[in-house]
Amino acid sequence: MSIVQLPVGLAAQVGIDPATKKMVVTDNLTTITTAGYLNSGNLEGYSLSPRDVLEVLYSYNVTTNTGTFGIFTVSLSSNVITLVPYTTVLNKGTATISGTPGTVTLNKQAGVLTTPSLTTAAGFTYVITLTDSYISSNSVIVTTYAGGTNTVTNLAISAVAGNGTATITIFNQDPLSAFNGTIIFSFAIF
Repeated sequence: MSIVQLPVGLAAQVGIDPATKKMVVTDNLTTITTAGYLNSGNLEGYSLSPRDVLEVLYSYNVTTNTGTFGIFTVSLSSNVITLVPYTTVLNKGTATISGTPGTVTLNKQAGVLTTPSLTTAAGFTYVITLTDSYISSNSVIVTTYAGGTNTVTNLAISAVAGNGTATITIFNQDPLSAFNGTIIFSFAIF
């Protein structure tokens, strides 16, 4: 078992139950959904609730910074933790973003977006307008970093929903280095 990032709650959700937590692992889907997978690992004080939702980047390749994104719920039975894939099937697609600021249209419930090659300086943002008929102002948009050619991986991706559009911001959190390539990220609209 190789956990790259433990199931960490989002900063704005401290004390919130249920919480959304993010986890990155090199293991495949079959391995991470095996009963007791997280029991055998050291969660280093991080707790899981059966009401939590985990956004997991699994089959993660440290060299290429790529993996497969999934959303999971937590099942606890006799103190055995099991990750259960969220089974809602979303209408998915892929698209390439163009321009600075970025624009892209993808009328899907979920997708994978690729930026152009970016040179965004440390401490600055790259902003994207996603036009998507599935988005309303009440939508929740989940974003997850999924790879690309960019080697600066100290970044944060957030999305704010509007009517038919979302503003997605990629923040370069690195203290010194500018982005130096493409960034691939996935999104899901709920």
